[in-house]
Formats: sequence, structure tokens, C-alpha cells
Amino acid sequence: MSQRPIGAHARITGGLATGGLRYAAAVGYSLRRAREIGARGVVVHTGSAVAGDKDAALHRVCECLLPLLDAIGDDGPDLLLEPMAGQGQMLCAALPDLEPYLDALDWHPRAAVCLDTCHAFAAGHDLRRPHGAAAALHARNDAGLADHSGGPSPGCS
Repeated sequence: MSQRPIGAHARITGGLATGGLRYAAAVGYSLRRAREIGARGVVVHTGSAVAGDKDAALHRVCECLLPLLDAIGDDGPDLLLEPMAGQGQMLCAALPDLEPYLDALDWHPRAAVCLDTCHAFAAGHDLRRPHGAAAALHARNDAGLADHSGGPSPGCS
């Protein structure tokens, strides 16, 4: 039997941007459990600006995630940021939205991206049409994401 890289989804799907230490603790727990089972990444949704202030929400994300990212050891899983579309004031819906998010995290080397094709489609990236995936990746390149990428994240497409 061949070994395949595995990833895990954090058991919570939001709250980082609304400033809850409870959510940061849950993500930290997911990172620890993922390390124990040998997962290469933990997927977490990027959150929303519930009060409508994206700058304040990004500041709260930074306060929650940077200590977690700094605590991941060399053998730990990456934190895979998953953009979500179609749900209120999402911080990252379309691929170009990831640039300010990753800027807030100082392009931390343990922060990576998980692209959910359903959310990408909901954000307006029409992956069904010819060259649709290439156009979505072009949007990613326009945001400067390719320049910082170490390659595809494990378990994400």
C-alpha cells in the first residue's frame, strides 16, 4: 500500500476574524491532532468581517493565527487557508482576496492555500469553461500569489 499525503479540516469553520480565542484554541488543537496523525496540512476557512470592517477583521486574524503559525514545528502541518464565497463579508472569496490576507500574516512560510473548486466557482471563477482553471490561476498570479507559493498544497485542488 502506498503512502499518500493527508490533510485535515479544522473542526470549526469560522470565528478567527470575529476575534475569538476559543476559535484560535480550536485551530491550535486541530494543528496538534494533525501533527499526531501525520497530516501535512490543516484547512481553515479564512473568516468574515461580521461588523463590515475588513481591516479590523484582518488584524484579529493576524492576532489569532501568527502565534499558531509560529508554533508549528518543522515536522508540523501547514495551515491551509481556504477562501469561501457567497456568505456575507468574507475576507477571502475570490483568489485575489488572498493577497491582503497573506500580507497580514507576513506571508508566513507555514501558511498555504487550499483552493476549494466549489468556493472558487461561487466567487466567479468559472472552472467549467475551456481554460477556466487557467484563468483562475491567472487571477492568482495577478494577486502575486504565485511568487510566494511553494507549490500545490497537500490534499487541495
